[in-house]
Amino acid sequence: MNRNPGRGGGPDPRTNEEPPASTASDDRLLTDELGEPRTVDQSDDIPVEREDDFSWTGPEVYFPLLIGGLLLVSFPDPVTSLVGLVSIAIGLLLAGVDLLSRI
Repeated sequence: MNRNPGRGGGPDPRTNEEPPASTASDDRLLTDELGEPRTVDQSDDIPVEREDDFSWTGPEVYFPLLIGGLLLVSFPDPVTSLVGLVSIAIGLLLAGVDLLSRI
């Protein structure tokens, strides 16, 4: 005995209607902030970088590299100066990438 009358592939005995040929759709039902239903195309599911996402080219990365590099260059030891110059170079590179990505 079929306990799921609407799932047999034939007409639904409750409404005597044929099921749709395909239930697949590019749209799905979502709700907005107020709980109202809205339809959104699944092509909108492409990941988009949000403001709170971490970025290697953001100022929170290159600014400490630049400041730390300047501090390390100020010490007279050649190793700290070299690490400082590398930090400054990486910081400038990331700052340039960040600047170009905003244009």
